[in-house]
Amino acid sequence: MTAGPARPWRGMARRAARLLVPLLLMPALLGLGTWLYLRHEIDPSLVRGRIIQEARRATGRQIAARNLRISLFPDLTITADDVALANPRGFSRPAMLTAKHLVLRIALIPLLTHQVIVREIRLTGASLWLDQKPDGRANWMFDHARPSATLPGAIASPGVPAMPMRAVTVLAVNASGSVSWHTKLATGQATLRQVKLVEVNASSTIALLLRAARGADTLTLTGRFGAQTHLWNAADTSPWPVDLTLTDANGTAHLLGSFTNPRALAGYTLAVTAHGPRLWQLVHAWTGLYLPPLADVSLDTRLIDQAGRLDIPRLSLTAGPSNLATLVPGLTVSRVAIQAPNLDGFSGTETNHLQLTGTYAGQKLGIDAVVGPIGRLFGRGRLLSRLPIPLTIAANLAGASLQTQGAVQPGGNLTGTNLTLAADIPNLPALAPLFGISLPNPGPLRVGFRLRGSGGTLRLEAAHIALPAVQAALTATYTQSKSPRLDAAVHIARLDLDALPALWPAAPARLSIIARSYLPFLSTLDGSLSLDATQSLWRGVAINDVSARLQFAHGRFDLDPADFRLGPRGPANDGAVALTATAIVPARGTAPDSANQARASPAAPTAAMAVTLRGDGVSLAALAALAGHPRVATGRLGLRLALASRGHSISAILASLSGQVGLGLTHATLSPATLDALLPHLTPLAALHPLGQGIGTPAMVPLDCLATRFDLRQGTARIGQFLLAGSQFRLRAAGTASLARDQLAVSLVPRFGFGDLGFTIAQTIHGSFSNPVFAAASPPAASPAGDACASTLDAALAPIDMTPALPLGQPTPTRPTPPEPINAAALLRRLFGLKHP
Repeated sequence: MTAGPARPWRGMARRAARLLVPLLLMPALLGLGTWLYLRHEIDPSLVRGRIIQEARRATGRQIAARNLRISLFPDLTITADDVALANPRGFSRPAMLTAKHLVLRIALIPLLTHQVIVREIRLTGASLWLDQKPDGRANWMFDHARPSATLPGAIASPGVPAMPMRAVTVLAVNASGSVSWHTKLATGQATLRQVKLVEVNASSTIALLLRAARGADTLTLTGRFGAQTHLWNAADTSPWPVDLTLTDANGTAHLLGSFTNPRALAGYTLAVTAHGPRLWQLVHAWTGLYLPPLADVSLDTRLIDQAGRLDIPRLSLTAGPSNLATLVPGLTVSRVAIQAPNLDGFSGTETNHLQLTGTYAGQKLGIDAVVGPIGRLFGRGRLLSRLPIPLTIAANLAGASLQTQGAVQPGGNLTGTNLTLAADIPNLPALAPLFGISLPNPGPLRVGFRLRGSGGTLRLEAAHIALPAVQAALTATYTQSKSPRLDAAVHIARLDLDALPALWPAAPARLSIIARSYLPFLSTLDGSLSLDATQSLWRGVAINDVSARLQFAHGRFDLDPADFRLGPRGPANDGAVALTATAIVPARGTAPDSANQARASPAAPTAAMAVTLRGDGVSLAALAALAGHPRVATGRLGLRLALASRGHSISAILASLSGQVGLGLTHATLSPATLDALLPHLTPLAALHPLGQGIGTPAMVPLDCLATRFDLRQGTARIGQFLLAGSQFRLRAAGTASLARDQLAVSLVPRFGFGDLGFTIAQTIHGSFSNPVFAAASPPAASPAGDACASTLDAALAPIDMTPALPLGQPTPTRPTPPEPINAAALLRRLFGLKHP
């Protein structure tokens, strides 16, 4: 009874066992069968060829390796030694990446569905070389169309039939070794302690962890990127997200944004925030770039790639106490704050604010500036780039203050500029460290001007300078065109020329340099310069009521009558002088005179000048003082002069000098040294006269008159009459003196004595000016009776033809040309004759 019921259960168990055992053995049998199938059906050489082909397809580069080995389980694993990835041709090194050992693990089963899933790439002893050419080409840009360098031991890809892969996915990269870089910005090298790149999701983000060391600095970089499939699809220009954080002992920087072309590091839009006690060292240690050594920096900015150009639309920066002596000797700042929300001016009317406080060379320094969109200065800002940029600057140093307010035009365009400037400097020597030179103390200095640009015209208005020695104002208008024009007017209320050497010790040398630099510009300039000066002082001599006007047109300069008075004002001290002059400056490149002049173009202007001068009652003592010889002469001088010449050299000018000169001096005294300078051989003759008094002694020599009149023709002076008369002597002369050939042919008739008592020693002078030869001559006939001084003075100061003996012609009329926009760089090129500013 008991055994009967159990039999059905035993039968059921046996039947279940016969069913379950095959089910349990099936996975093992399937695994064994799959292994046997793969072992016999998959050729490792074909797998290796496929891997090489896919690697070359992905990079476009040759690959070299030794001891390449393949295993199939549990993953397709490839190991190799001495691996190298080639550089493109033309780079300094054949390989971009080398590694002592490589481990590559690829999921096996997905290969059957034409998918490559790289589970891990592990590099040991890696060495990465990042290189960038001056033209912008970089070896990290994988261009399949450009051939790569040939590597020794490169693996040749066998003839593997094409098998389109649906996807190549890299899940993890681990590496250690070193990295070196050489870009347009920096050069450096670091040790890679750890590089870990993990794709969290094959279609979303990549996680990065990098630790590197460079000297005593250790950098940690963490971040997330977009899907790595974007890197291999050149047609995908959608934003590739980037989120990076860099940290070392000097500070932390965070980059958040995207790249539209991540393989070329182009098309970026990045928000950058950074802070740290020595942030500049973080940048320098890892890029080699030198930044101002600001301490305790906090930075917030944005970087945008605009077709290869870096744009920084906004910037916020603050810094604490910093020693900037390495940047500017003697500069220390206590605080710097830059708030620039609108650098490029893409929107609104926002302004950028700069504040700086500190010390410079021990003197307090402060700058407070408010500027519009700075990017517009360089032509940025799209449609807004033509709008003026508002500007307000207030600065102070060592008690001196500077204020500037107005607007400037973008792109260096001076048209539309509207600026006012005022400077108040109570102590000029305190600013000496700023200029690096010693400065005099002329007293409190005030300077101010207004600069306005409109159309093609730049105007300087209400420019004034105030010093104890100088009170002056200037207005000027410059018009830019093919024939530029400059009109200026200078108003001087007071000018002490004796104080100028102390104000500007190197003035003569610098003025000479300025004259040579401006000559190419002046030879093509049209315009005028007016000058009026109420009172000037030079070498103790007052020069009052100066009035002059200089007109210039294409290298020709005409000075209209310039009137001035020497000595104190008043009816008894007129000393009136009138001067006119004409000068022609040839354009640069015109051949000089002599042999080269013959080869010059007939149309080319020749250097020429013409001068007329009229003086009545001019103080001889004042003229002597102006010449640097005070207290050597007294008396009143009358002068008539009209001279003209041509040529580029002194010899050519003297050889062509022509005109008339008349000179008359009355009731005068001359020092013996001055008389010796005029007539070096007269004093020895006078010493023979037993009654001679004064000429050979230190006392001043009284003169009744000095009068002469001579004509100049082509460098030869014909002396019609010359009379030098005193109480005890009288000297007449006539003859010729050739300035061009340095020759003399003059007869002298000196007479010594009182009234009718005396003697005459006639002589002739031959030879040269430097070595005259005296010879005795026959005594002349008796001089006519009467007042010789009066008649000779009348003849010497008689009206002369003030028209230049060498006609210079009239200025060439020029057609007015329309004004052109004024660009600062173009103005500098024109001003100094430079090809580049």
